[in-house]
Amino acid sequence: MSAYLVINKQVYSLDEQKYTIGRHRSSSVKISDVRASKYHAALTQTKDGYLLSDLSSLNGTFVNGKRIESQLLVGNEEIRISNTVFFFRSGVPEHMTTAFGTISG
Repeated sequence: MSAYLVINKQVYSLDEQKYTIGRHRSSSVKISDVRASKYHAALTQTKDGYLLSDLSSLNGTFVNGKRIESQLLVGNEEIRISNTVFFFRSGVPEHMTTAFGTISG
């Protein structure tokens, strides 16, 4: 399953099996929100799609406005961690801008 995250106009292509999301410098997806935990959430690719799991964070992880412990993402979900909002999308965008520049698909 091809998928990506969009955070603050930056696109993260999801090519790995597991991603960590949080403030810690070792996080796969780093967010600078001071209300986010150092190790806030994990995104794991499964045979059924991507599973988003909250890592017992203090302020919670929300999908489409609902606080979750874990949820399978199917595409087009809004994810909120504290004040940071990002989007999970399935497929590959026709044109996307990444940390490395614009990719045409």
